[in-house]
Amino acid sequence: MFVTAGDVERGKPDPEGYLLAASRLGVAPADCVVVEDSPPGVAAGRAAGMRVIAVLTTYPAAALTGADARLGALADLRVRPAAVPSKGLTLDF
Repeated sequence: MFVTAGDVERGKPDPEGYLLAASRLGVAPADCVVVEDSPPGVAAGRAAGMRVIAVLTTYPAAALTGADARLGALADLRVRPAAVPSKGLTLDF
């Protein structure tokens, strides 16, 4: 599923795109994780009520302080099944 600029009226840092994606997926925003590499993207994810992981590929860590976590590269993120299946996935970084 994709949400593109043509699907929303307002772009980042407005949360509209992330909220639309959560709605289309039938998932509560609080159950979503955003992976972003820019300050407007981090702000949009936070405004949507989602957890945000910043990837430090475009901006320095100091520019992405609003994120819940920061990774040097997307390859540093590990996703595995949660110990309790009803809890979904666990993120390791």
